[in-house]
Amino acid sequence: MNIEANKAIVRKYIELWSTGNLALADEVLAANFVDHRHPNQALGPESVKQEIKAFRDGFPDACITVEQMIGEGDTVAFRFVLRGTHLGTFAGFPPTGKEDVLTGADFVRIADSKMVELWSIQETLSWAQQLGLKISRDMIDENPHTALQNDLNNNTLDQSTEPSLINHAAIELLRSWREADEYDEEEQKAHGNI
Repeated sequence: MNIEANKAIVRKYIELWSTGNLALADEVLAANFVDHRHPNQALGPESVKQEIKAFRDGFPDACITVEQMIGEGDTVAFRFVLRGTHLGTFAGFPPTGKEDVLTGADFVRIADSKMVELWSIQETLSWAQQLGLKISRDMIDENPHTALQNDLNNNTLDQSTEPSLINHAAIELLRSWREADEYDEEEQKAHGNI
C-alpha cells in the first residue's frame, strides 16, 4: 500500500474521533488493533468505539485539527490539536462548559489497509488541569520521594507501567521542580538579588 493511501486511512480515524461516526472504526481498525496508550484495553474496534462514545458524551462538539502528517513505509505520524467544549461528565470530571484543548502526536502502523497499532503522546497534564484537576502542595507533600523520579527522568517508565506509578512519578517530578524553585529563591536571597 502506498503512503498516501495509508494517510487516507489515518484521516478516516481522525474523522471517527471528530464526528463520532462509529461505523468508521470497523472500516479503519483491524480486528487485532492495539492502542498502546491503553495497554489494558481489549484488542480491536469495539473497545475504541466505547472510548469514543464516552469521549463524545463529554465533548460532543470535539474536533481535531491535523497540524502535520508524514508517512514512511507502513507508518503514519501526525501532530494534532483537539478542541472541544466540556459539556458532559468525562473521566469522572463534571462538565465545565469551557473549551478544552489537547495537543499531541500519534504514530500509526498500518497493515492490509487497516490500522493495527497506535502510539500516542499527549499533553495530558494540561488537559487534566483544564478538566478540573488541581495539583496542590499537599498532594506533593503526601507522596514521599522515591526512585520513580529517576525512572521518569531516565525515561524508563513506559506504556506498560501502572498508571498509578506514572501519576506518582509525575508528582515526584512536580516536587523536584518546587524544590528547585525554592533553592533558586534561597540562592537569589543569599546573593541579595531578591
